[in-house]
Amino acid sequence: GCAGQAHRGRVETMGRWAQGRAPAVDANAAELHAAYDLHFEYASPRLQRVPASGGLWRRSRLPRRPGDVTLVTCATLDRISRLEAQSAAWGGALSAAVLLPARGIGRAKRRLSALHARVEAEGRCRLDLTLLRNLEPPCQPPLVPINSLRNAALAAAATPLVLLLDVDLIPSAGLNEALGEPGFVDGCCRRGEIWVLPALELAPAWQAPAGAGGDLEECGVPGHPGESSADPYPAEEAACAALSKLSPVEAGRLLAAGRLRGFHTEHYPQGHGPTDFSRWAADREAEEAGGVALPYVVEHAEGFEPFVVASRARLPVFDERFRGYGFDKVLFFHQLHAEHAPTAMRVLPFGFAIDVPHPHSADWHATFDPPADGSQSLQLIRVRALYHKARREGLLRLQWAEVLQASDEAAAVAVLRRADAAPAPVGSGGGAGGLPASAAGGGR
Repeated sequence: GCAGQAHRGRVETMGRWAQGRAPAVDANAAELHAAYDLHFEYASPRLQRVPASGGLWRRSRLPRRPGDVTLVTCATLDRISRLEAQSAAWGGALSAAVLLPARGIGRAKRRLSALHARVEAEGRCRLDLTLLRNLEPPCQPPLVPINSLRNAALAAAATPLVLLLDVDLIPSAGLNEALGEPGFVDGCCRRGEIWVLPALELAPAWQAPAGAGGDLEECGVPGHPGESSADPYPAEEAACAALSKLSPVEAGRLLAAGRLRGFHTEHYPQGHGPTDFSRWAADREAEEAGGVALPYVVEHAEGFEPFVVASRARLPVFDERFRGYGFDKVLFFHQLHAEHAPTAMRVLPFGFAIDVPHPHSADWHATFDPPADGSQSLQLIRVRALYHKARREGLLRLQWAEVLQASDEAAAVAVLRRADAAPAPVGSGGGAGGLPASAAGGGR
């Protein structure tokens, strides 16, 4: 946390420097990256559950269904309206971890209690809330402990299958019921299958005039009311709520017509590009014409961070050293691919999620806004160095496991020699190279 150390006048927010290892004040980006990679002691945040005895703060009293899938998400208080929209669309269990603010905890708890009561009254979504508060002194930037929240929400999920989904996305109607089919559950739990949920967002052409093809009004999506509203995204929020009620065939039609597009494919294509949205739309068109489109396999690629349905027991944990914005989910899916070896990763044909636009978070600005002197963001250097360090640690775990499994000493030595001869992980050479800044991930 905020250990009182500073570089360029900024307090360190993710750990502390090893004794005497802080970089020079005039260090350049490459030197800073090497210093953070080799000499910075990244630490997990200190959080406390509310109540302090642990467990859920609010548990749904609605009856659980055998086929339920738990949607796992997390939020800060400024995203609570999005959590309510997500709950309204989801017919299964929903485990959400919420970070309480540093001030006004009582007011925040009353607001969350009212939200939970409204969701319970609707009688569909079984919302379980885990509340956490940060025990560390305030930092600038504060940096949300995003992966700690994800782990808390995942640990509270009680069903075999989970859907990992950011709070700003609304799942399509009927998705929980479709995922609860016995054959689907068996494939994920016994064979380790991972299913990618296609994530869509409004394209600039979503406001195109009627008759432009793939018309939203024909699908019951409200039109654009103008720019006079005080709400920054009033029309978009209404449109996304309506879009979540469409069938995959209707969503595919809008995707093919350019009224929707793949999530963040314009500014971060690595994140969801492997989903292959053009193929998904073409398959839905084939289904509309009476054909059969079999689910297709996608390959993991560097930077891929999809929203997925998977067996809870087969997932790694999120690395809690990551705070704020950048590389947090990218590392999770790298570890899933490299260390947990799922049987296959396929794209769901019968569901999707739609992203509700929102302003960039303070953590996003802390990572990507350049300092006044024009240098590279120190927070971007921090998280990139942590990503490279964590990847290297994972490689070492795999190599050590192989050594332990060796049949004799000669075989173990051969493993170590192969490891010494192998190329270093991306970006591990101490420089600021490797992934570009845009590869820090999409989302918040």
